[in-house]
Amino acid sequence: MIIHFVALNSVAHCTLLSRLRSIQSVYSIRVFNLLIMYLHHFICKRTLALFDSS
Repeated sequence: MIIHFVALNSVAHCTLLSRLRSIQSVYSIRVFNLLIMYLHHFICKRTLALFDSS
């Protein structure tokens, strides 16, 4: 009975960990996309400013 409980616990723990990992990866991908968008926006603004000044 105790062994069964421990096995169930470890399975639950593993699924929780994998869920956390997938959430983390999705979150990091979102942050990465935001960073890329911000950089792109910044570069575009700088380029436009350069073209405006010339």
